[in-house]
Amino acid sequence: MKWLEDLSEWLVATSVRGTLVALAIFGMQWLLRRGLPAAWRHALWLPLMLVLALPVLPKVPFGVLPGEVQGMTGREVATPLVEKVAGAEVVFTPETKMKSNWQWNPLAMIWLGGCGGLLGFSILAHRRVLGRMRAAKVPTCESLSRWVDEAVKEVGLAKAPEVMVSRGVESPAVTGVFRPVLLLPAGFPGSLGEGQARLILLHELMHLKRFDLPLNALSWVIQAMHWFNPVVWLAFSRMRVDREAACDAQVLALSGDDRRSDYGHALLTLHASMGPVRRCPGLVGIFESRSALKERIREIACPRRSHPAWAAVGVTCMGCLTLLGATQTRERGPRDTPRTPMAVGELDPSQVALEKCLDAVILPELHWKDCALEEAVDDLRTALRKAAEIAKAELPKEVSLMIRAPRGFQPKRVTFESDRVSLRKALEVVAESNGLRIEVGDTGIVLSPREAESMPKAPRTADAEMISAAKAIVVPEIELVGAALVEAVNQLNQQVREASAGEPAFVIRIDPQKVDEHQMLPELRFRKISVLEALKYYADATQTLLTAGEKEIWITRH
Repeated sequence: MKWLEDLSEWLVATSVRGTLVALAIFGMQWLLRRGLPAAWRHALWLPLMLVLALPVLPKVPFGVLPGEVQGMTGREVATPLVEKVAGAEVVFTPETKMKSNWQWNPLAMIWLGGCGGLLGFSILAHRRVLGRMRAAKVPTCESLSRWVDEAVKEVGLAKAPEVMVSRGVESPAVTGVFRPVLLLPAGFPGSLGEGQARLILLHELMHLKRFDLPLNALSWVIQAMHWFNPVVWLAFSRMRVDREAACDAQVLALSGDDRRSDYGHALLTLHASMGPVRRCPGLVGIFESRSALKERIREIACPRRSHPAWAAVGVTCMGCLTLLGATQTRERGPRDTPRTPMAVGELDPSQVALEKCLDAVILPELHWKDCALEEAVDDLRTALRKAAEIAKAELPKEVSLMIRAPRGFQPKRVTFESDRVSLRKALEVVAESNGLRIEVGDTGIVLSPREAESMPKAPRTADAEMISAAKAIVVPEIELVGAALVEAVNQLNQQVREASAGEPAFVIRIDPQKVDEHQMLPELRFRKISVLEALKYYADATQTLLTAGEKEIWITRH
């Protein structure tokens, strides 16, 4: 069910962004109300549909809202975590034993129910209405068929739609995204004259020319997805009104003759003969609402003069809305999260990239109430995968988040709640609550005790070539249960030989003068871990040090 959580986060962010874009469109239409042509007023709504429908937004240096990390990787990384076992000894277990972080989210389920219910209702309502119309279908008269053919040619359609005359049709409309159907009421044209009837037919066929049916279907799907946002409902209602006005303007522009009077009277006559306007998803009719007719008649009687400058204004407005709404801000670096000193030694490019990602990853919400350390670390690992997705070209192949704890370590529970917190801040909360410090290394992040003497470390002066070689070799899986140090080392040496495909790049040795090679290791399980990281765990478990010589890595003591 993680997909539902991800979809919910995307919907909330997209809905907020769409609300801002819709308000901007309302503002633009009000400012340009005296001159902006109807076609451009309708076109301004297209960027809103783009904003609400795009699953991924391109990143630019500026935008309406700051960008957030989205998506997850499917890579398996070395992610041991701390658990209590018999004898109060701390051992490390693999990511495969991690519990699912998904929890029942009632809001997500309410959204899913509302979206599914609205879409299902719309589809059933459309099928029921269309079925009723087909059941009451009457033959099409020859003169009406001729008018339709002439109107198809005048509009410029490549193919005439199916014509259905039915007693179940209340007013002219079109339907069918893939197989368009022209719906006409029985007795059409009725009290309309021949010229007025042709104008009504031109209006409906113009919807097909403008591809209003696919846009209408897409708008209903988007509206169902954002059913909880009243601004989206208001915006799409206004978009449909602007669509009819744009269609009116294009019908009147088909001929050089002044047909405004006939067209206005045709709309008024047709409107007077109709019953209440019933909106049905999937149908694009000639009337969206009775209240909008007065505005349409006013525009037909007093059309706005077309000028090339208005086209430039419309293109500019659409470009601005698309650029600011359908893009996300590229993160430029740390913002407001305080940084604490981190033991990172000398930073290589991978460490620098990971440091940046700690500030770039923003957790939308974090609710830890008396949360176990293991569960908190699980949440952070999920966020770390997102960090790896940001800088996958710069980060090492496998990035890990590990807890390096001495014997007797007692994990403490974590309590922290916040909205929009960075990964770095969340790490700091976990570390401070358990007396740990954060080390950003070249292969990942390690939470280790603050006391330097509690955890032996490999000296920074070790041979760089040996360390790089040990870091480059990744072991698919390690499972040690009741194993001695010498057995674990022999297993690693075997892995090094297999990876080298010939003479091994180095050999791991135990200093017999200072280290008991038969001392037992705690239970250790890893997947996809480098030889260097595995050696560090062996050293931590045995209170030893790692040193490098010529083609040798030693496990020793001072």
